[in-house]
Amino acid sequence: MQMHVCNLGLMLLVVSVNAGIKEILMEKAKKAKTWLEDDSRFRYDIECPWLRGEERAIRESEGRCPPLPTTTYSI
Repeated sequence: MQMHVCNLGLMLLVVSVNAGIKEILMEKAKKAKTWLEDDSRFRYDIECPWLRGEERAIRESEGRCPPLPTTTYSI
């Protein structure tokens, strides 16, 4: 089987690109895994911003919603 030099070069380029992509994907997977393992990201209910005051107060006391931020206005 004869192989032209340009075909061999192209094959080597594809292999090196695939290795680079694999390294990038492995790094992204490692970051995603550490992000998912962080329990503090998932400690609150997702509907907290839309709850009425009394329901939100109950969930805040249970630790299921973060406290509302206080704001100050200067006039």
